[in-house]
Amino acid sequence: VETTVDNRNLGPTGNAPFTVDGSAKPVTAPWSATLSGASWAHLAGHGGYVFPGGASVKALRENRTGRWRDINRAGSTDPLSRKYLTLWFDHGTDPSDASYAYQLLPGASEQRTAARAADSGWLRVLANTDDQQGVSVPSLGLTAVNFWFGGSVGPLVADAPCSVMVTEHADGTATVCVSDPMRARTSLTLTWNRAVASVVSKPATVTSATTGASLRLVFGDLSGTRGATHSVKVRLA
Repeated sequence: VETTVDNRNLGPTGNAPFTVDGSAKPVTAPWSATLSGASWAHLAGHGGYVFPGGASVKALRENRTGRWRDINRAGSTDPLSRKYLTLWFDHGTDPSDASYAYQLLPGASEQRTAARAADSGWLRVLANTDDQQGVSVPSLGLTAVNFWFGGSVGPLVADAPCSVMVTEHADGTATVCVSDPMRARTSLTLTWNRAVASVVSKPATVTSATTGASLRLVFGDLSGTRGATHSVKVRLA
């Protein structure tokens, strides 16, 4: 079982420098390595990768040649060659409770990538299980959770599967965004354990909104909303 972090087409030349924890790796191909305990990596011209707490990541730089005809009967038979850099987690055969976490920084410089990796508190992993996955970014006032099953993650409690993103704003308000990607919820109750003074605006799908020491939102039938985002704006206490 593998989890691909990136599979990057580097073009015909493919000599983009690749750095891991400040150490430059070979630009020649083929090249491969296991990056044990890697905290961050950077691919020049593309961006950075941060592995919270360090991780063992596989890396491969190689030449690939193929024809459009290989995947399309009407495609050209002319061979095309490109160089690729691939990063992935190798979880092994039939893993049990394997997990991973990483940040993608598109377009980031090597310096910014290293700085993000050094700031271990920038991103907090609130949950990373079969039931829920969630993170918070305190500096952005952001909390985001996928509830694969109902439960409690950080300050959020949902009684059924849903996706939730909460953003606190500098003007004393916050936006709570909820969606039903499964298109199956006929009812949903979400609680945000944060003091809320009032509801500024809400969609018609919210049938009840209770404020005070926490915010409790009751949604009606979301199954027909095609996974759309339902946004509630509140004023914080």
